[in-house]
Amino acid sequence: MEFVDGWVRYRRTHSRRGLSPNSEIAYRQDLAGLARRIADLRGYTAPAPLTAAQRQVPNATTNLQLGRVLPRDLTADAVEEVASELVREGKSAATRARMLSAWRGFSRWLVLQGHLVADPTLAFETPMADSRLPVAFSDEELRAILKAAAAEPDAQTRAQWPLREVALIGVLAGAGLRATELLGLEVGDIGRQVDEKGCSLFRLSVTGKGSKDRVVPVAGEVVVAVDAYLLDRCERGLGGDEPVDRLFVRTDGRALNTQALDYLVDGWLRAAKVTIRAGEKAHAFRHTYAVGQIDNGTTVAELQELLGHADLSTTGIYLRMAAAGLHHAARAAPVARLLRELHSRRPRR
Repeated sequence: MEFVDGWVRYRRTHSRRGLSPNSEIAYRQDLAGLARRIADLRGYTAPAPLTAAQRQVPNATTNLQLGRVLPRDLTADAVEEVASELVREGKSAATRARMLSAWRGFSRWLVLQGHLVADPTLAFETPMADSRLPVAFSDEELRAILKAAAAEPDAQTRAQWPLREVALIGVLAGAGLRATELLGLEVGDIGRQVDEKGCSLFRLSVTGKGSKDRVVPVAGEVVVAVDAYLLDRCERGLGGDEPVDRLFVRTDGRALNTQALDYLVDGWLRAAKVTIRAGEKAHAFRHTYAVGQIDNGTTVAELQELLGHADLSTTGIYLRMAAAGLHHAARAAPVARLLRELHSRRPRR
């Protein structure tokens, strides 16, 4: 793990753009995934389950996997086998390109520092991004997903927490955040104001790629869903009453991470019988938000600001969806109405 720590410090101090906390987490998780797969391929003994005390340490699972291998284990053959596994599992080109970027940067640093003789990623080309249009949910699919998330959990499934699930979907589909942005939110990032007419205004303060901050307005229904979850969380004794508390946590109080979020999204989609392309998962809610904004008259320049895109051409793909006549099939705006419907059906506590 100390090698990854060294590389992260190097990136943080030598990179022109620095390294945001979200990017650091993502890099560590991608390298931990590589380490886990290589360790399994080599037949290394699986680590013992973390104790309750160890699970309270930030990034404990990630660090555990990073400690399973040494630089000498990063051979070209091992990396090639892991890359082949990702293809067989149907990981998207974008996901594989992101992971390769982390592996490549780390490997080059290991060579630079004399820990490796040769870069094991040298022969790899960056996977070409899929030219297909993004996946977005229809109104009926979004309704089914919300219904599935709000259902009473199976007694055997400890990870489920209906009030939290609904709040997660509200923020994902109602603010269009990236998964890392969502997971980095703190309780104090929810802004609550009243305008001169007495109307409530709600905004999320988001730290995006490159540590760039932006403010995203959200519907009152989304905040109602988040508040219901936070109240329940406090009653469970899991915090959430301090501005610096992480907004979304697991059922044991640990901060939610990317793997846990993907697990939850997979469960919602299976229960709702909604199928999407491999690799989309939580990002499909972001696409749903984006095409909904276009459908409701938001300009591409405005949408660029809302999504935190550095390049306007990235945002332009949602215009292609509109031109293809798909923007009416999947809109984000109904998430507020769907949350109202869900709230009206929920029995009073």
